[in-house]
Amino acid sequence: MPAGEDAVADVALLGRGYYDNATDNPHLYRVMFMEEPLDEADATARTDTFEVLVAAMQRCIDAGRFAAGDPSELATQFWALGHGVVSLQLARPLSEEEALRSLARAAVDLFVAFGDDPQRAQLSLQRTAAVGAAA
Repeated sequence: MPAGEDAVADVALLGRGYYDNATDNPHLYRVMFMEEPLDEADATARTDTFEVLVAAMQRCIDAGRFAAGDPSELATQFWALGHGVVSLQLARPLSEEEALRSLARAAVDLFVAFGDDPQRAQLSLQRTAAVGAAA
């Protein structure tokens, strides 16, 4: 995904892409993120996916949106949020609407905890929704 002008919106888009891919391909998701990798290629794909998120978190730090810190730790927390909600939806305790609403609210809360301004975080998420609607 090419980097846009809003680094936080880009992180949110990565999260939405993760969600969409997981819910569109639940069997692949389970193999990739809920089981031990079958081989080195699967392990590399998992690592590469995470590194994209780490780089996006670093962009948010560099842009001054997130406080200085370990981008790997921020990426892990964001990934855990997405993984948890996706897992709950795939297991059926959450509907799609509940999952998306929960992800949006929790993402803003997490971005603010990472150091972003609440209004800017919300605006970045709204930009993400506009991109998703145009796709």
